Amino acid sequence: YTLECSRSGGPVLAALSNLMMLGKDGFRGLLSHCLQMSELMRQKARDLPWLTVLNADNHGSVVVIRVYPDGVDADSAYRAEKADASQRSALQEHNRFNEAVYMSTRDAAESGDSPVFVQTNRYRGTSYGEPIVGIKFFTLSVFSDPESIDRALAALVKARDKVSKAQAKT
Repeated sequence: YTLECSRSGGPVLAALSNLMMLGKDGFRGLLSHCLQMSELMRQKARDLPWLTVLNADNHGSVVVIRVYPDGVDADSAYRAEKADASQRSALQEHNRFNEAVYMSTRDAAESGDSPVFVQTNRYRGTSYGEPIVGIKFFTLSVFSDPESIDRALAALVKARDKVSKAQAKT
């Protein structure tokens, strides 16, 4: 435990053990691999017109995305939604869409059919005070590889299609 007995010291000792076992270069290699996989996710995501990367300038291992229904150019919609108060209703509708897509991936993950994504209810706020919902993808596993990135994007496609079909019925 830490000196004030408020937290377990286990994670710190695990990190130290890994550092001692792998050495600085080995540990750097693992971190570098995770960052390479997050960059690959960003690159592949840029090719999808219905998806925008919210943290494109971030060089960390977390990729935050936002998905849109058919007929919406993701990058243009996101730029308009975050800056223009007249886009409030579109922003709110797309927030609900992202929440539904996330819930679909979560249901699929619980049955083993999808990687795990995490929803952020307020990735950023708009200039007019509304929250922007995003979906996070973490590449912190040393087992992440290009195929796992493809599986993650395929899971998003499947979830997005499922949500779009359900909304078309209502």
